[in-house]
Amino acid sequence: MPHGSDGAVAFPGSSPVRDSRRFMKSKYPTGGCPRYIYLMLLCLLSGLLLLACDGTVQNITPQNDFVLGDNDYQLTCDPSGDDETALACQLAYYANRERAAHPEESDYAQPLNWNNQLAAVGAQYSQEMCDLDFFDHTDPSGRRMEDRLSQAGLYWVKAGENLARGKDLFPNQADRMFMDEPACEINHRGNILDNDFVSVGVGVVFCGDEIIYTQYFATFDEHDLRNDPNEYCSAP
Repeated sequence: MPHGSDGAVAFPGSSPVRDSRRFMKSKYPTGGCPRYIYLMLLCLLSGLLLLACDGTVQNITPQNDFVLGDNDYQLTCDPSGDDETALACQLAYYANRERAAHPEESDYAQPLNWNNQLAAVGAQYSQEMCDLDFFDHTDPSGRRMEDRLSQAGLYWVKAGENLARGKDLFPNQADRMFMDEPACEINHRGNILDNDFVSVGVGVVFCGDEIIYTQYFATFDEHDLRNDPNEYCSAP
């Protein structure tokens, strides 16, 4: 069934926020135009505040600690450095590491492949959120994820969008925020571990002292959809 989710969380201190969305196209278009059926689930996510033992806020300097490992699935993007394209690539590497680290929850999902077109759409949307000073899956003109991907000429059958924004928010922190969410739900963690997705693309923009991420997941062929029940997540 076509489905989607979104949610947002503000984090005290550096104030990073995150948002996720997922959709599938209907297989039965009407009048030559795809018909979308949306199941909107509000993700009630709790904020995370780093506290010392006495209850005071710790002043922790964010660090980018990404190192390419020997066991990493090699992507066609370049993760070296600290520029926008490197950070985008690093977040994709973290997604594949999470899929490998959670084989049962992801139902043994295969590594994602880097997609330059998804990354370009993500970079454009991150820049738009910076320029127009908003943070949402719907832009001020009413366009949503599915509109952005389709208008870029991408034919997709299932897609997901994760958003993150914060001061000095490096990929390792964004990934940790996503993965700290509840398992087996339609949220950022669910997008990362969804075994239907085969491609990933990330667009990063430096916006003042903030970093904005738009992370896309997609499947372009119906034959890539697993459509099998996840026994781990369906277990009582």
